[in-house]
Amino acid sequence: MKKIHSITLFIFISISSFTKEIEDSKSHFEKLIVEKSDFDFKIDSKHDKDNCFESWREFPVNDNDFNKIYSIRTKDFSNIDSINAKNNWELYKNKLIEICKSKHLDTLTLSKCLTIIENSNKKIAFVPIAAYLARKGEIPVWVIFCKWEFLFALSDTTNTEEKYITYVHTRQWAIETKEFKIIEFQTCE
Repeated sequence: MKKIHSITLFIFISISSFTKEIEDSKSHFEKLIVEKSDFDFKIDSKHDKDNCFESWREFPVNDNDFNKIYSIRTKDFSNIDSINAKNNWELYKNKLIEICKSKHLDTLTLSKCLTIIENSNKKIAFVPIAAYLARKGEIPVWVIFCKWEFLFALSDTTNTEEKYITYVHTRQWAIETKEFKIIEFQTCE
């Protein structure tokens, strides 16, 4: 009987946590960004032909406005924890695509770019919070910002309950949409 009670309590706590995560997510959705940018990633002659390093530093949110994403947005999304990492990813990804569609931007390429990010590292939980449609010459480029955290569980030998931490880091990718190659990447240290 005690085992059934423990299982029931575990299921209740899991459902409650998931429900709270969805409610928190709804308040975050209004802070998500999907915008078209006139920015053009120029090829930097100091690097290989596909590298746009100098242009990357000039991307509007990477200069003085980087605080818009890195500081303000970091605080906006600081209470999300990685306990429902897969659900978090799906909720935020789907909302970004929905916003993209409402702005009549290319949802198919955004979706493919988000899949590249999702599959980039299975030990990290990502939450996409912004997407900018820029270009590299004539090729569209999605610049995508994500909050991230390691997906490890901290546990001790006497307690099998896993503890999760909040997303505190920021990563950004620039992915061109002709061959879907990552042309630039940046992460916090």
